[in-house]
Amino acid sequence: MWVGLRVGCEDAARDGIDRLGNAGGTNRFEFFASVPETKTFDSGRDDEFASRANIESLFATLPDLKKLVVVEDADHFFAGHLQEVSSAIHAWIAERHPAATADRPAINFGFK
Repeated sequence: MWVGLRVGCEDAARDGIDRLGNAGGTNRFEFFASVPETKTFDSGRDDEFASRANIESLFATLPDLKKLVVVEDADHFFAGHLQEVSSAIHAWIAERHPAATADRPAINFGFK
């Protein structure tokens, strides 16, 4: 996953990065600082692999055009909260590519 993130951050064709789930400390993601476009971090409030304090510490080091989405009561895998994550990702894509999402709702996982 870190390799894919690093490649995505270095790809000149990108228009933003959405990081779903987080792990580790702030020293592992310094390459995000080189991304001038929007950086979105989707994180479960109760993530057992990345504390909220670690994510907020990383977030604070990044340049502007950043967004932190915290899914309440969600763990690292967003168990029981896939609909919220799907909606957050859909909104992120819709901000950048409205025509691509105009007729497509967020994925409905069928969970309540």
